[in-house]
Amino acid sequence: YNMQGTRLTRTMDDIVGRLQGDVIALQGTQLPAWRYSFDSTQSVAVRHTMGYHTWNWPWFPTEHVNRSCGVSIALHRTRFRTTDVTQVYTPPNHLRGRAGAIRVQLNSRYDAFLSSLYLPPIHSAQDKLTTRLLLNWLEETIQSLPHRCLPFIFTDANGGVGLTSKPSQRDLVQHAVGPYCPELQSYNGQSLAEMCQRQHMVLANTFRSEGCGPTFFHYPWESRIDYIAIPDGCLSRIKACRTWRRTGRSIQASSAIGLMDHIPLALDLAIAPANSSTRTDNNRW
Repeated sequence: YNMQGTRLTRTMDDIVGRLQGDVIALQGTQLPAWRYSFDSTQSVAVRHTMGYHTWNWPWFPTEHVNRSCGVSIALHRTRFRTTDVTQVYTPPNHLRGRAGAIRVQLNSRYDAFLSSLYLPPIHSAQDKLTTRLLLNWLEETIQSLPHRCLPFIFTDANGGVGLTSKPSQRDLVQHAVGPYCPELQSYNGQSLAEMCQRQHMVLANTFRSEGCGPTFFHYPWESRIDYIAIPDGCLSRIKACRTWRRTGRSIQASSAIGLMDHIPLALDLAIAPANSSTRTDNNRW
């Protein structure tokens, strides 16, 4: 969920408390590094509040990052301990605030890589470069994981997927993008889907009729630009996928009567215990 910043009457704690998932990934927290008294060597802050352990990656101003950035991942304290997080991943300094990830190993049975990713809207060649740098970092990080570790990407991708007139583009993403609610495939959408296909992952909400709808509203437009990417082997384990319109309306930053913002995207997934056996790259997950 892209929360698009905080207000005096709408804090991150308020939003996390309303969402109430086992894992919550946020983009657009707009938390600046100076709030944590960070220097150039620090990148992530951990908080414990509202029943959650939260890892926050605040934004640092660079040519790729602006004040709309900042990402977080929150784990419910009844499900996870801080010691279950065995590794924290932060992108290079010039990308700090646009992505962050953690590896969670729970009771030696479940092993997952959880990442929160915020791609920029594409207005210039510089924005395309930012997207390429972010996805290259994320893909290299995923490739470094052991085969038993399942990767999950929670992202405001600022891009659509599903509709393209170019057969070559369709072929590059045909396994990563599902058939539901297709939208015009943008640069960000194509780039994200290609990375997912190379890593044997799928954009889960494009495979579910009940969760494929728009995730961003700005009257009179609405679009699907937020996604949850999961290993393709987990697709059959989806129990439910939903866009939360009512919740989105109640927690949105805008005071408009109707939807005028992002809305949360929720996924209920049954994850099997990790398999420590070695697999081939053709069936990694």
